[in-house]
Parts: sequence; C-alpha cells; structure tokens
Amino acid sequence: MIFARQPSTDRRRPRAAAWGAGVLAALFVCLFPRLPEAQEVQKIAAIVNDDVISVYDLQQRVGLAVATSGVRVDEEIIRRIQEQVLRQLIDERLQLQEAERQSITVETAQVDEALDRVARSNGLTVAAIEQQLAGIGVDVSTLRQQLAAEIAWSILTNQRFAPQIRVSEEEVTQVLERIEQSSDEPQHRYSEIFLGVDSPDQDASVRAAADRLVQELRNGAPFPVIAQQFSQAASAATRGDVGYLEDSQLDSELGPVIRAMKPGDVAGPVRTLSGYYILALQDRRIVGSGDPLATEVNLRQAVLLLPADAPDELDAEARAAAEEIARRIPGCEAVGQLDGQPNIKVGDIGTRALRELSPNFREAVQSVPAGRAARPVRSKVGYHVVVVCDRFNEVMQLPTTDEIRDRLYRQQLDMMQRRFMRDLRRDATIEMR
Repeated sequence: MIFARQPSTDRRRPRAAAWGAGVLAALFVCLFPRLPEAQEVQKIAAIVNDDVISVYDLQQRVGLAVATSGVRVDEEIIRRIQEQVLRQLIDERLQLQEAERQSITVETAQVDEALDRVARSNGLTVAAIEQQLAGIGVDVSTLRQQLAAEIAWSILTNQRFAPQIRVSEEEVTQVLERIEQSSDEPQHRYSEIFLGVDSPDQDASVRAAADRLVQELRNGAPFPVIAQQFSQAASAATRGDVGYLEDSQLDSELGPVIRAMKPGDVAGPVRTLSGYYILALQDRRIVGSGDPLATEVNLRQAVLLLPADAPDELDAEARAAAEEIARRIPGCEAVGQLDGQPNIKVGDIGTRALRELSPNFREAVQSVPAGRAARPVRSKVGYHVVVVCDRFNEVMQLPTTDEIRDRLYRQQLDMMQRRFMRDLRRDATIEMR
C-alpha cells in the first residue's frame, strides 16, 4: 500500500493491504490466537444472502488484520476486532455478490499485480509475505481474497458512478477563489478512521470497537495501517489521509474537534449521524504566505559508496541499485536496516531548512512528502538515497486545478459509495451466528 498520499492519477486503481514499520514484528508474536481446529472449520460465522462465512474464514481474516495493523494481541482485543472484521467480511460478500450480478469478474492476473504492489511498496517479495503469513497460520489466499474484493468493488463503483459525477469548471473555479480569498486561513491535514452505524442496535458494539482502536493507536499502533484495515471510508485507499482542507471546509461535526487538536494528536471516537470517527491531525499550515525555502525537512540517508572516478559501467550499476532502494524503501525507520551492508553508509542529516541544503539535494527533496525517498543524488563519495522523515513549517502554494478537481471527484464518489453500501446492507438477508 502507499506510504504517503499522492494525487490520484488513476481513479480505478484499487487499494491494497499494508505492512508498515514495526508491523512485521507482530507477525510472530507469541500471543497470537490459535486458529480453529479441524472440527471448527465448518462452523458458520454468518450467512449473507445464502453465502456462508465460516468461522475459519473469520479467524483467517482476524489473523491478517492483526498481522498488518500491529495491534497488541489478547483475548479482549481479538473479541473486539473479530466483531469489526466480521462486518467487513459481510460487506465484502455483498460487494462481490453485486459485482457478480453485474457480470464483473476479477482475473487472477489482477490480483497478482495487486499483491506484487503490496510487496514492492514495502520492500518485500511476494514469497516473503507468504512465508511471514504462514508463520502465524494465515494462508496467503486470505490476503488475495481481500484484494480481489477491493478490485471488484473499485471496478463496480467506478462503472456505476463515474458517468454520473460531473465536476464543472465553475465548481473548480469557485473552490480556487475561495482558497485564494482565505489564503490567511489555516489548512488542516488530517487522517480519519470511520466505523459506520447502520442501526441503533449496532451503536454499542461499534463504539466499543472504536474505543479499542483509539487505545491501540495511543499505544503506538500505526494510524495509516489501522485505517487501511478497519476504516469504512473511501479514504482507506489513502491510508486514511484526507489531505489538506481549509478551515471553512471542515465538516460541521468534525471541525470543532480538528481545530482543537495539535499536530500529532489522535482524537475520538467522535459520534456523527452516520457513525464514529477517529481523527489524527498531521499538519496545520497557511497557504501562500512566507518563504517556501523556509520549510524545514528532517532527513536520513543511505550512501552507496563509489569514488567519483569510478568506471561508467560501475557507476551505472550503483545508480540503478540506489534507484531500486529509493523505490522500495518504506520509510525512515527502514534506513537503519541498510547499515552494515557492503559499501553502504547510513546516517542522519538532521533537520535543515531547504535553503540550507546544497542545490542538488534541495531540488531532490523539495517536493518529496514525509516518509518517502527522493531520487538518488550523486556526490563525490557515491549515491545518496535521502529519505524525508518529516516536514515542518511548510509553506505551500495554491493547489492546482487538477488537484481541486480530483478532490471534488473523490468527495462525490465517497458519498455515492457509502449510500450504495448502505442500500446493499438494507436489502440483504444477513444472519449472524
């Protein structure tokens, strides 16, 4: 899964599960719940329009959720997670059933490609993921089924709703004008986890699940990965990242909470008409004011050592190796894992204003979001793979019309997807065992 939000260029591309820093260790925790014995496999957890979800299916998905979210494991947590995971499995079955009714099929090659993206974006191979899941008794088919459902739902909702969504130039212009008029107004970049409540009898259990997730987040579980695994909002595709919203654009129910938060805070659960939100404030900024070169970046680097006079062939090999590291490295914490490898030197650059960096380094990192690596930079000592750990006091320019258009599109699609999913649940026959 993506480790930092990027503007969407392909609205049909489905999301995938994630393996964040520190999460892989959770794959081998000794407290992981024992999977069902043979006699338990055929027991039924739920029936969705005559489609059976077995206890085994549920336990496999609970195992996957725990492994990829990094939550601590005990019986109480498993019980809470199990309720939420079962709801997700029910939703997936409804989505797959509707996709089948619309003659939408997901090819094996599509799932292979999605699984490969999961591996590559986290610096792993598919074989490594399979081995790590097998270590806790979770079959990789569980992850593949989750990916297949996400692909089917993405195709289905885009085919159904994309022709209905119209973002006019007038709407884009109005948003841009409003941003320009409020250029001295703060913008808030926040992430969200949404757990829907479709009926009053669900409220207590959903609230309990939300409380448990908040506790895990405050104990150090990574918000982006929790959002991917548990959030029911469309923003789960961007690991919960909503992006920057002007103060006046904040939702009336969530706005007061977000305004009171400081960057790094986690708040919630916040009850709204549709369900519970958990919020994390990443940044607050003023658009278009100040000097962009005053933006400060915290940097770590791995240097592939190579003399300036190295032969062209050797130089090309080193550059290719550096580009591969930059493409695959999942974030700042992973830089340290390269320490000790032959001809690689790892170190902290620290926090510097962009104007303090040499031109080649400044150009490389200027537009790189936190958690991502810049393109390799050549120096006299070798190729530098520089990872942006964080950005501070950032001064940003006005969003482009394409960015505004994409935001408006996603807002409309999110609303339509939620209504569609609500209707599928309402019309379905669901029996919980």
